Amino acid sequence: MFSIVVITHGELAKELISAVNFILPEKPRVKMTAVSIDASKDSKDFEKKVRASIDTVDEGGGILLVTDMFGGTPSNISLMFLESGEMEVISGVNLPMLLKLGTVKEETTLKEAVELAAKAGRDNIIVASELLNKNG
Repeated sequence: MFSIVVITHGELAKELISAVNFILPEKPRVKMTAVSIDASKDSKDFEKKVRASIDTVDEGGGILLVTDMFGGTPSNISLMFLESGEMEVISGVNLPMLLKLGTVKEETTLKEAVELAAKAGRDNIIVASELLNKNG
């Protein structure tokens, strides 16, 4: 099965994974780990941190690197790993995306997981007033 490394500025990755574990009734089937990027170290240190996290969760089914925003340090570092085997990067992480990934079937491929995650992430960005006006 594929595994996930969530990479964000600050402690967001850690807190998102904590929220997934709080919300889901059972432990997610997919391995997830967090990498926090802060201003105290340089990008080479973060590359090493990401590589170590990948090695920790890799079960041979591919790695999904999920970042907070495209163009930021977490995303730029993640893009360096695209060439290293079966990996994909999704930017714009949100809680619904990780909840979807935490509940996929064991036979879900990395490619399928990427499609499901991107759809869940997009579908759960809602402007409440637009939704209420549509239904009101």
